[in-house]
Amino acid sequence: MKKHLTETEKKGIKIVVFVAITLLLSIILPASAAMTTVSIQDVSIGVGESTVVPIMIYDVENVKGAHFLLSYNSSVVHVEDIGNSDFNFETYKDINNSAGYTRYAVMHVTTNMSGLTGDVKFADVTLKAVGNAGESSPLNIDVVRMLNNESEEIPTEVDNGTFSIKEDVSVSITPANYDFGLLRLNETKTTGTEGYFTLTNDGNVPVDFIIQASNATTANGYTWILADTNGPDQYALEYSKDGGTHWYSISLEPQTIATNIYPNANITIDLRITTPTSTSTHQQFSFVVTVGAVES
Repeated sequence: MKKHLTETEKKGIKIVVFVAITLLLSIILPASAAMTTVSIQDVSIGVGESTVVPIMIYDVENVKGAHFLLSYNSSVVHVEDIGNSDFNFETYKDINNSAGYTRYAVMHVTTNMSGLTGDVKFADVTLKAVGNAGESSPLNIDVVRMLNNESEEIPTEVDNGTFSIKEDVSVSITPANYDFGLLRLNETKTTGTEGYFTLTNDGNVPVDFIIQASNATTANGYTWILADTNGPDQYALEYSKDGGTHWYSISLEPQTIATNIYPNANITIDLRITTPTSTSTHQQFSFVVTVGAVES
C-alpha cells in the first residue's frame, strides 16, 4: 500500500538529509597547511657600518637542502660574508658584489636522512653600507629551491626586505671649551650675552639640538652636584639663546633646546654658572656640557 507523506514528514526528511550531508563534508574537508616562507628583514644602518641579518625559512617540514640567490644594489650595500646556517653542510658560496648578488647553497646531512622542521635559519648575512646617507636598496631573495628528505621540491613564498642607509645626523660646537676662572662661593658668572658658543648642523637632514651637563668634579674625586638651584656642594648651570634675556636650567638629562635646524644652519648660546653656597674643598672643578642632535 503506497503511503503519502505529509508536508511535515517531507520537511523532516529534507532536514535529516541536509544534516547528514553537512556532517559528511565536515569529515572529508582537510585542514589548510601553513605555507613555507623564506624571509629577510628590513635593515637600516649608518654610512660605512655593517650588520648581521638572518635569512629565515618559516614553517618548513623535513627540509634537506636549500639554494637561494640574494640580489641587491651594489652601489648601496655589499655582502661581506654569509654562513652560520642551521644546515650542517655548505655546498656552494659565491659573493659577487660587483654584479650585485650572492648565491648560497646548503644541505643537512644525517644518518637517518631526516631533515630540518619548523623555523630554520638558512644563513646569517653580513651587510655593509657602501652608499650615501638616505639611499636604499631592495634585498630580494631569488632562485629559491628547497628539497625535502624525499627529494621533493618544497613550495615557498618569499618575503623580501629593504636595506637603507640612515641620514647623516651631526652637530658641532665652537669653541669647544671655556674657563670660568676663579669664582667665589654663591657667585654667578656668564660666558657673555652675545652668543659665545655656536651650534651648527653638520649633517644633511633637519635636526633638533639637545643639551645636558655633568656634575662638576676635581682631579681627586670631590663632586659638586648639578641641580636647578645652588646649595651646599651643589651648583646650577643655565643656557640662554637670546643674549641673556631668558635663562633655562641645564640638567643631567638631555633636553631639547632648538628644533628643526636645517643643514649648515646654526644657533648661538651663552652659559651661566652659579657656584655652591658652601663647598667641601677649594680646588679646581670642571664639568662637561654635551650638545647632541636628533633627526627632526
